[in-house]
Amino acid sequence: MQSNEHQAFTPTRLIKPLITLALLIIFAVLAGTTDVNRYFLAIIIFVANTLLYVLADKLIIFFSLRFNTGLGSASNPMLQNITLQFIKELYLPIVICSDSGKIIYCNDSIAGLIQKNFKQMPKSIDEICNVRISEIASAGENGLEAQAFGCVYNITGYKIEAQNNPYYITIWNERTELFMLNKRLNDEQSVVAYIIIDNIDELSQALLEKTREATHQVEQTLKAWAAEVGGIIKEYERNKYIFIFESRYLDAFIEDKFKIREKIHDIRVGDTNLSLTISIGAARFSGTLASREAGAQSALEFALKRGGDTAVYNNGSENMIFDGRVKSSSKSTQVRARMTAAKICSIIKNSSNILIMGHQSPDYDSIGACIGMARLAQSAGANPKIVINKEHINTKLCLDYLNSDEYNSMLIDPADAQDLVRSDSLVIIVDVNNPMRFESLDIALNSGHVIIIDHHSKMAVKDAVSIKPEIEYIEPYASSASELVAEFLEHTLSFGTLPPKEALLLLSGIMLDTKQFTRNTGVRTFSAGQYLRSEGAIPADAQAFFESNLDEYKRSAVCAADAKIYREHFAIAAMRQSTNFEDKITAAKVADILLDLKGVDASFAVFEINNVIHISARSAGKINVASIIEGVGGGGYYEAAGAQIKDSTLDETLIKLKEQIDLYIDTTASK
Repeated sequence: MQSNEHQAFTPTRLIKPLITLALLIIFAVLAGTTDVNRYFLAIIIFVANTLLYVLADKLIIFFSLRFNTGLGSASNPMLQNITLQFIKELYLPIVICSDSGKIIYCNDSIAGLIQKNFKQMPKSIDEICNVRISEIASAGENGLEAQAFGCVYNITGYKIEAQNNPYYITIWNERTELFMLNKRLNDEQSVVAYIIIDNIDELSQALLEKTREATHQVEQTLKAWAAEVGGIIKEYERNKYIFIFESRYLDAFIEDKFKIREKIHDIRVGDTNLSLTISIGAARFSGTLASREAGAQSALEFALKRGGDTAVYNNGSENMIFDGRVKSSSKSTQVRARMTAAKICSIIKNSSNILIMGHQSPDYDSIGACIGMARLAQSAGANPKIVINKEHINTKLCLDYLNSDEYNSMLIDPADAQDLVRSDSLVIIVDVNNPMRFESLDIALNSGHVIIIDHHSKMAVKDAVSIKPEIEYIEPYASSASELVAEFLEHTLSFGTLPPKEALLLLSGIMLDTKQFTRNTGVRTFSAGQYLRSEGAIPADAQAFFESNLDEYKRSAVCAADAKIYREHFAIAAMRQSTNFEDKITAAKVADILLDLKGVDASFAVFEINNVIHISARSAGKINVASIIEGVGGGGYYEAAGAQIKDSTLDETLIKLKEQIDLYIDTTASK
């Protein structure tokens, strides 16, 4: 290392001598004047010389720190001067800052912009562009897009070190014109939407003429909506429309949650209180117009699987859902049920083995639907197995009731079922469509064919595993999965061939989800019940599954006694002490008890089982509890829903539940 005495000459060494020489010349010039006090002048010169020396020291240290390249002492000064001059005069804005974002230096290009747009010099880089230096650094060589001075810049950060201290040189490349062109391209991109009047088939023939008038009003309303944004809307099939418009308007539609649906709600059928509802499926993502059209069709199907009166936006990676407030009703027909049953039987015949499963912690609806689908598979010549937790209390009760070696061997645990899975295996999943709630997700993933039969609204689950079922029969109008399976059996089996005990389990599944046919029932619910009754199911015998013992009654009473009324019409009961029972029927009974309270439109029972928070929700028909429960990670249908929440305390869950109730009320009130 060379000593300071032998270091090469640098321009910064001239700063102090030049300051002294300049001051001496000024003194000599002014000394000849007679109107200036020489002593006073000498003092001023001395003070100025001292201050300028201090400033010179700072400048020398600054430039030495900023541009120390670590090369040999002979080449350092030359490279320092070249680098400084290059950065200073470069047309691109450059800001040098510390690793905390504190601005150290700005070149002429950005200094002028700062002077025009700021009254005071910003202290940190995020004050200029609203982006932290850590974000710029993590963006790498691709840079980070940010806005500043009314323009758009791509900012790239390069890390340097000076005397073991980290600094960043940020280079700002303006891309405003490119940004505006890209925005214009995106704004003018075509968005495809499908619209369908989804409850037209519910109206009776007696209202046919009035229905035509109402559908004409719907069409005129949709055309006016399309005209507002310069879009094109065409009816491609009776009461079905395709809508094409520019992407710039989609964000507004999303912001107001596709408010057009509310205008359709206001259209009445004649002098009745009946109103028509629409479902919308829209898609916007990069790709061809054909791919966006397919995405819109998929979004519409998703909306219908949630019961209709729903708008779904497909952005290419996930679905955004905007639910309506109208209770879903039957969108399918007995013809579709018969055709679906026939297709299922065809797939069963072409599969090597059949595995049937429901959801975790099986209830009577899940068990009854599994038993019913096993009977359907047997009618097609298969030897099915039901994958279920045989140690669960509900499973044991059902096996005790069936009391047959046939069912004991038919029901197998998930671990044992793994050995039966092959590439051409068929897995039939009932009473659940969320993969995270399957009795065994691994079995569903490793099987070659999957069929899903469910009555819960289709859920948009983030980061969900990808399962593409051959048949996805989701009917939110239905009371239960047992109702759907009963329809399949009615169209497939000969009269009198469904064993009475199996018919009773299916009936108990319907009774569970309808509270003994008093909630969430439709014409087809009673039709299914009538079929099961004709096959030997006795409602009084099914009632035995719902009898409570004294301990269970006490638990229900304690939980219901602590219930609180929230926002006037919502009852919430929380069981504070950790419970060790796994029978969720108790929670359902608590929710049912609360629903009988005067003025209560929806009830929620919240409790803990094995460190998992459970919620059982019920509605009297005015509140869509599924919409509320989905906000906390659960699902269900209009009048009944539930959730299982891990990694959360009971108090945290109660807060989230109340937030979702508030959101639901506020959204409804705005309408």
